[in-house]
Amino acid sequence: MRLSLDINVLLDVVFNRSGADASGKILDLCEDGSHQGEVAWHTLPTVFYYLEKSRAAQESWEFIENLTDIVHVVSAGHAEVKRVFATE
Repeated sequence: MRLSLDINVLLDVVFNRSGADASGKILDLCEDGSHQGEVAWHTLPTVFYYLEKSRAAQESWEFIENLTDIVHVVSAGHAEVKRVFATE
């Protein structure tokens, strides 16, 4: 099963917010290979920005590197967005 992870799932885990347990379980499913996690490319610099405000740059880079080991980074351009919202 594919799981599309939005920025809030990642920030829950990073900052141990109220949804951290559920979000952590989602990342665990991606890490164990039972589900395919996907994250939009533009999510990564935003997560890095928030991480770097509270942690060392090296730790922030390591989080992104580890994340990209367990989830697939997807890109979306104009054509992909139009296809998603196309009606039949």
